Amino acid sequence: MWRQAFMTNLVNPKALVFFVAFLPQFADAGEGAFRQMLLLGLLVVLCSALVNGILAVVVAPAGDAILRNPRVARSQRWITSGVLALLAVRIVV
Repeated sequence: MWRQAFMTNLVNPKALVFFVAFLPQFADAGEGAFRQMLLLGLLVVLCSALVNGILAVVVAPAGDAILRNPRVARSQRWITSGVLALLAVRIVV
């Protein structure tokens, strides 16, 4: 699963566009701009990995425990289906 997520993000053009549009604003135009942008990009990746890792470790066990309850799982499916149906109606209208 990790490899699939990595490859999906690697070929994601939105991430590349974001970094190309966002990071140059914070880099000095002089020498070393490439190094600065590389460092800023690595900081974004490290911060994202840290936050997402903490969320995965903390929230995943709670989510598994909640979804083991058949009533909760069924309610979640109905709510999700209803929201998606409402969004489809909105798109059609």
